[in-house]
Amino acid sequence: MQRAKRQLVGMGIVGLIGLSGCTSGAVPGSTGTASPSPGTSASPPDTGPTPVPTPPPSDRFAAVHGRITDETGRPLAGVTITARVLGVGSFANTLETQATTTTGSASGEANNGGAYLIGGAPIGSTIQLTATKAGWTSRTRTTVISMNVKADDAINRLDFGQADTAFALSDQPEVVSVRTVNTVSGVEPGTSFAIRFSEPVNATDIQDGLAVYAATVTGAESVTLSAGVTLPTGYDAISGTLTRPQAPIYDLQAFTSVWSDNGQALMLTFKPGYQLPSDKVTAPVYALAFRKPFRDQAGTSRSSQIFRTETAKVATNGYSFPVALDTARPRVLSIRAVEGGSAPTSGTSTRDRLRVQFSEPMVLFPLSLADGTAAIPAATAAISVQNALNFRYAVSVSQPGAIALSANSAIGARLVASDPTNATVEFAPSSDDEMNAGSTVWLRALPFIADPAGNLLDAPTDGYSGSTIMN
Repeated sequence: MQRAKRQLVGMGIVGLIGLSGCTSGAVPGSTGTASPSPGTSASPPDTGPTPVPTPPPSDRFAAVHGRITDETGRPLAGVTITARVLGVGSFANTLETQATTTTGSASGEANNGGAYLIGGAPIGSTIQLTATKAGWTSRTRTTVISMNVKADDAINRLDFGQADTAFALSDQPEVVSVRTVNTVSGVEPGTSFAIRFSEPVNATDIQDGLAVYAATVTGAESVTLSAGVTLPTGYDAISGTLTRPQAPIYDLQAFTSVWSDNGQALMLTFKPGYQLPSDKVTAPVYALAFRKPFRDQAGTSRSSQIFRTETAKVATNGYSFPVALDTARPRVLSIRAVEGGSAPTSGTSTRDRLRVQFSEPMVLFPLSLADGTAAIPAATAAISVQNALNFRYAVSVSQPGAIALSANSAIGARLVASDPTNATVEFAPSSDDEMNAGSTVWLRALPFIADPAGNLLDAPTDGYSGSTIMN
């Protein structure tokens, strides 16, 4: 009996179909003819028993089998397993794909709960198996089919779950893909994030829980950029765990969020002036992670093992990535005078001001701009253009000499709140005397100014960054 069972398993799909493929009116092994019905012509004589298809040869084909469970180890019925040949080869019935559905109760092995078997798989070929069930996450695995003439249960067995929970099916929501804007050295600092979930999710939960963290690959609690700014790390990229949920770099207030596909796809785009802090020497690592559990639209919640963005990878609590190096030096694009009005410092309400526009954002954390006085990193530590000694100016009809240009330093430098890109700085002259209309303002921005990545200002060789005519 055992021998017959093994032969039956080895026959595969085609063999099994052949055994049950007899038609009425002809029984295998019978002889003779059937009497014709009145009014009909006689059938041709039966020439012998109906032939049974030859089973697939065991040296060319074998069966792949296994069991499918959820994350708790409970066997799952009603799961569709689709097997596809990758590359050269086909199943015994000449097709490239086969499918079956698990049956039985959830009581386990005794009732074959969650078990599947697909026969006629070509030996030596790579087979991709995908398990799907409505309302559950799908899983994909691959295996190379081996010869199994002794019907060894361990050969060609591929479970989804069981001892290997990484491939167990789940009815909890998860992130199945994250797409970024990439360069040769890493993700663009101003990248967008295209995030797809396994099913429609609760948008409010995502908005409240998803954040961007500085990540560590060494276990360090902080990372220091070339500009002298220290970022606390909240995610361990090696273990895939969120270590300090309370210390994100950005939350979703820094992004414009656009949902699609009935709440299953989310596009995050940085608002103007926001980007991932980069560095000119070492590429920092960041991570998307959830600091709170989130639910699908049916109310089922997930709190861990959230990101499953690669089919052969164990799920993690975050999605980590290196950001591209920033080696571009900032430049002064323009300067102009702003006449009268509220000045950057107290007691100078009627003083004219100067505005300098740079080629890139000059602030690291836009979220700290509530009072318009956020620091701009310079060559050392977090010194900024609020230390207006980094600017020299002169007012004259003709170009002033170097001595005159070095004598006058600005005061009260700060970012201009009306510029959402955080690339414009405004400051007041050191004198209360108004600059006369028609005069030319000459400005020198010293090369001690640096962008957040630590790149020093690309100042012209003559020291003059630009000029403007007073209105």
